[in-house]
Amino acid sequence: IIRCDVCSGPLSAGTLRGKSMYRCAPQGCVFVRKDEADALGMRRIVDYLSSEKVHAGLQHAGEQAAEELSKLDEQIAREEGELAKLKSRTKAGELTIDFAASVEPGIRARLIDLSTRRQELAVPSELRGLIGSREEVEARLAGIDDIVRLRRIAQLVLDRTRAGEMRIEPSPSRGHRVPVKDRTVFRRNPR
Repeated sequence: IIRCDVCSGPLSAGTLRGKSMYRCAPQGCVFVRKDEADALGMRRIVDYLSSEKVHAGLQHAGEQAAEELSKLDEQIAREEGELAKLKSRTKAGELTIDFAASVEPGIRARLIDLSTRRQELAVPSELRGLIGSREEVEARLAGIDDIVRLRRIAQLVLDRTRAGEMRIEPSPSRGHRVPVKDRTVFRRNPR
């Protein structure tokens, strides 16, 4: 759920000098106190689930959302078809590589926009019962004893298409402790 902003690797939990820590699993690029990172992640989740934007997205959840989701699915399929056609026509020699290279980024950008919009409309059922005011969200999350369910909620919310992927940057002053809030970024959509 939490990633290293240097190598994009996942962080794994462990202990260092008797303290619970997250560490960059692949390369050890970053270390951060687990309790601080968990609290910051939970604040981001609460902010997301209590936001008016998410509430508005859920209000669309009836027929209007179903219609819009259907239209988005058609548009996504059309763009994916265009991309496939572009690739096959380029391989067949009907189009130049330069032309394909100039057209492909536009198609991919439209696909990202459509997919992001679809993701925003299609709020997963796991999140629906949690949405409300900040106090309601905090109370509902506090009432969940199942760690697997909490992890699934965090995976859904701390995602590039929702609240942003939680990433930890290295300390700007090596060997000196810098609070996690000052080293955390939430990345949305692919770079």
